[in-house]
Amino acid sequence: MGFANLSNFAGLSSTIGLALSKTGDLFPLFSPILGWLGVFITGSVVSNNALFGHLQVVTAEQITANPALLLAANTAGGVMAKLISPQSIAIATAAVKQTGKESTLFQKTLYYSLGLLAVVCVCTFVLSLIGM
Repeated sequence: MGFANLSNFAGLSSTIGLALSKTGDLFPLFSPILGWLGVFITGSVVSNNALFGHLQVVTAEQITANPALLLAANTAGGVMAKLISPQSIAIATAAVKQTGKESTLFQKTLYYSLGLLAVVCVCTFVLSLIGM
């Protein structure tokens, strides 16, 4: 959360958002991937939204997309990464007394995470095309 606040107040999120706006109308297709990466790194959807939420809104305003759609895509993409977040994997294996088998669980859930991320990416892109 500290880094998220620092990057927002320092203008880093806005600068990256402006750079990402160069992708134009294709950005909504990749928008959930930022959320996915954010949750994989931080382990938290809330922290991800603090880190990349402003960036998504700035980019949406630059490409004249719906900011609410891209912010929702950031969250939805993040939820797909919660399946493979190292913190979640560690908690899940410990809860069922399978400590040491984290890599097995990661391998089995990675395909679901990526598949669901692809669905969210396509849905976000289609919704951006119809003007949601």
